[in-house]
Amino acid sequence: MKYCNQCGAEMIEDAMEEITFDEDDVKIDGFHAFVCTKNCGYYEKIERNCNDE
Repeated sequence: MKYCNQCGAEMIEDAMEEITFDEDDVKIDGFHAFVCTKNCGYYEKIERNCNDE
């Protein structure tokens, strides 16, 4: 089990997104991440290869 480095709560595997606003467009990058269950804002990206299930 993983624990949050910020508040110590349990972390779960989930999905996150980063939204970037440029002058003329909006970019949304979705990715897998471990996310804090107490919603303190801490997350860790999960790097995956194409061969991962």
